[in-house]
Amino acid sequence: MDKLVNLDRRIIYFVMLVLVSLPLLSPLGIPLLITQGTRDMYEQLDAVPAGSRVLFSINYDPTSAPDIAPQAVVMLDHLMSNNVNVALVCFSAAGPNLIEGLMAPHLAAGKVYGEDLVNLGFIAGGETAIRNFGRDVIGTAKADYHGNDLKSMPILDGVTDVRDFELVVVFHGYNPGVQEWIRQVQGPLGIRLLAGVVSVSVPEVMPFYTSGQLAGLTQGLRGAAEYELLMDKPGTAVAKMDAQSLGHLAIIFFIVIGNIGYFSTKGKSKANKEGGEN
Repeated sequence: MDKLVNLDRRIIYFVMLVLVSLPLLSPLGIPLLITQGTRDMYEQLDAVPAGSRVLFSINYDPTSAPDIAPQAVVMLDHLMSNNVNVALVCFSAAGPNLIEGLMAPHLAAGKVYGEDLVNLGFIAGGETAIRNFGRDVIGTAKADYHGNDLKSMPILDGVTDVRDFELVVVFHGYNPGVQEWIRQVQGPLGIRLLAGVVSVSVPEVMPFYTSGQLAGLTQGLRGAAEYELLMDKPGTAVAKMDAQSLGHLAIIFFIVIGNIGYFSTKGKSKANKEGGEN
């Protein structure tokens, strides 16, 4: 017990490093309870017919990307594998480059820009921009991120407002996000709206899911991991959740052992002191 209490902290750091690193190299697939919101999200996206259009609203930036970007990655992979066309738009200045990164693997794999995917870029104006975009997609966006004429792109052929998309998925890292979409577009136009949110925003957004205003809801990195498991393709999100789980277990283990060692040595010291006095 004395050795446990005085364990070299470098050993603890090394154990933590190993436990966190191994799942990142090869996901373990530690079981996760799939939430109903993630199931609804998966079923809604899986039911979109091939050749249809879906809109992604990328409302996050690099600071919130670790918690939410894996959701966008796995859902875009799902839709691309089902030959669904996806238009991506953002209402934050950091969004266009994030969208480019999301599209890059699929364009490299043979998807055609302007037919299967399009980056509508950043639209300034916050909640007002969301309202205008919802009612007039091409008139509000005007051109794609690269300056191309949207009217010449097959993916947007016949699109007037967002009701011409099969559904809309909002990835919410900060405002403007889910609430603005609900107030300005989902409520007035009656679209099917789904949301992937950062973990800290779940309490804020959950009432919209329970009320039925959101048809699906995924929650942070865990939501992305659940989605990967539903697709039977454990990837980055599952690996990161495995690493997080093992790290937490290791911390709990060291806390328990440390307390056992502390109270054992404390009791031993007390007994020795009383024995000395006698």
